[in-house]
Amino acid sequence: MIAEYPVKSLQTLWRGDYELKQVAHFKCQSPHLPILTIVGDHDKFSGGKRGLNDTIATLHQIGYQNVTSIVMPHMKHEVLNESYHPKVYRLILKFLNQLG
Repeated sequence: MIAEYPVKSLQTLWRGDYELKQVAHFKCQSPHLPILTIVGDHDKFSGGKRGLNDTIATLHQIGYQNVTSIVMPHMKHEVLNESYHPKVYRLILKFLNQLG
């Protein structure tokens, strides 16, 4: 985890965030597509509960109706690399197995 981002990296992140909010640019071709998001409750990049709720609302605005969100306690941003990452992998596997 780096303490600071170079200016160009921050510009890229901000631009990406801006583009994600341009919902008119997206065409939802599979509104029932199951989407899973897993974040850590100590993730300082996702914007906490407010950021997660905003992401889910944006996906709904685009047209996706089947969004599942899981918040992992005591984890940060990279949940696949955290100490308890096997729990995350099990959740992903369970999600994928439910798809058929």
